[in-house]
Amino acid sequence: MKKILIIGGTRFIGPALIKYLQKDNVQITIFNRGNNYNKILPKNIIRIIGDRRNVKTMRILKEIKYDLIYDLCCFNKIDAINLLTNIQPTANIVFLSTAAAYKKPLIYPLTENSKLGEWSPFGDYGTSKVEAELEFIKYARRNKRKTTIFRPVYLLGNGNYFDRENFYFSRILNKDPILIPGNGEALIQFAFLEEVAFSFYSVPQKQKEQIEILNVAGNDCITIKDLVNLCSKIVHKRANIIELDTKLFGLNEEHFYDDFYPFPNLTFIASNRKIVDKYNIKFKQLEIGLKQIFINWKKKWNGITKKYPLEIEILKKIYEKK
Repeated sequence: MKKILIIGGTRFIGPALIKYLQKDNVQITIFNRGNNYNKILPKNIIRIIGDRRNVKTMRILKEIKYDLIYDLCCFNKIDAINLLTNIQPTANIVFLSTAAAYKKPLIYPLTENSKLGEWSPFGDYGTSKVEAELEFIKYARRNKRKTTIFRPVYLLGNGNYFDRENFYFSRILNKDPILIPGNGEALIQFAFLEEVAFSFYSVPQKQKEQIEILNVAGNDCITIKDLVNLCSKIVHKRANIIELDTKLFGLNEEHFYDDFYPFPNLTFIASNRKIVDKYNIKFKQLEIGLKQIFINWKKKWNGITKKYPLEIEILKKIYEKK
């Protein structure tokens, strides 16, 4: 029986991935700190409680020869090394990286061959992921194993722990204003949870190359402002959009999301040609996917809009001027 190890695995992508993996005759082990995030794991899942940044707890992984390891929560070089030095070198690796690993380009879309490096709005998140990628690549070459590196764009899906879908839907339904940075004309792109999980499941089974790097991104691009309008269309209520001159508040459009907004006013488009043509991964239309999410989200919504301190402060100043 094939033995699969998932590092992380209970927050967002993990549960969706497990549903696919369980279709096969495999033994699944999850290694994490014990946070379920309200996810009920199937009874036949082996659970190891441990912290990947605690070398002592990582050593237990050496006891089993895994065939495939999914690393869903590696954020830097040290995280990668702590895993790779504490497993038997028998496993192929699937690593969740990010499209933020790319250096800010002059030409879009980003391809898997685009330059990697610093992109200031994402801080060291992207560059740290790049360093981790290199460790997994070295492991694959040294041990003659396969490594699959996925670089997804912004993710959407049921149970999203990022305040994205909820941010827009709740404000529209409650008639709360939606601040957008600047004119909101930057083009952005998404991938849905099920598409990402299926890619993680499907690609390693077909992969022939030792190292495979793939963007995961939907077919549709949309401006930040039109994303709000699309959510408004889905909800059947008009959105109260306020285009914010961030400079008046000492803020930067490209960094605005750090404080509360889901996305910076920053064009962020990646090509999905490779994963579509080579692995036949299909991506649903943005509007269809958002409609499906809204139906599920509405059933669980508590009727409350999550407000942020800076958001409240900015709106107060805007209304005072009026």
